[in-house]
Amino acid sequence: MKVFFDASFKGVTNMAIDMALSDWVATCEKETLVLRFYRWNPPCLSLGRNQDVRAVNTDYLNKMRFDLVRRPTGGMAVLHWKELTYSFIAKSSDKRLPRNVVASYMKISTALKRGLTNMGYPVEINEKKATKISDVCFQVPSVNELVISGKKLVGSAQTRKKGVILQHGSILIKAMSQEYLSCFRNLSKDTRQLESIKNSMIGLEDYSKKSVDVQKLAENLAIAFSEVFEEALENTQYSKLGSEFHEMLNRYERMFNSYEWNYKREALDSFNTNRKS
Repeated sequence: MKVFFDASFKGVTNMAIDMALSDWVATCEKETLVLRFYRWNPPCLSLGRNQDVRAVNTDYLNKMRFDLVRRPTGGMAVLHWKELTYSFIAKSSDKRLPRNVVASYMKISTALKRGLTNMGYPVEINEKKATKISDVCFQVPSVNELVISGKKLVGSAQTRKKGVILQHGSILIKAMSQEYLSCFRNLSKDTRQLESIKNSMIGLEDYSKKSVDVQKLAENLAIAFSEVFEEALENTQYSKLGSEFHEMLNRYERMFNSYEWNYKREALDSFNTNRKS
């Protein structure tokens, strides 16, 4: 299992790397698993693939100097601030990851749960289906997502294209509920919504009242993925992936940085090839 422990990047770069890695996995002759951990600088609001950008309070984002990027995956918006993001990539044909979407979520959540439990966090896998729709990912725990005391800790989304499964998700270090809601025009001044989201999301530091060593967290999660998927970890550098990977990365950076993608949902032709979400 190739693992990348990345630094903090802009939202555009983070999404471009995830997609370039997905395309790279598609070109591999053998079944290849990729695991990546990363953060965001500056903080960034990521929208789901089909989410309406008109709900976003762009004035607030500009005031706070937050970035905005549309993800290649579905789901709702995530504020990437005081959190750790993971991405996991595998071929659809890889028998170690179930083809069924719900079952594949479950196996990835099992790995996340093992890593977090080993660090002393009482994490559970949510078994209830979401009962309402919200622009805010962490306001509604979905089935097979991780919770602590019923509050959502990890929000994940998945896409499938070119015979590859990409799932990435946000692991909260600290719940920034007020700032999160302020990113949306219709929610920023709604006290009921604020109370709702405060009762719906939790970060590791909110639970433990102690600071989290993010690098140690990533390393423990990587070990858990290695155990659950029964494959040794191989620390890897992007420089070893070849020129084609970097060409794909440059193309995706242009797409994720474009107005057409972020505001009009218009993608590169190659992105839409054989895409499922």
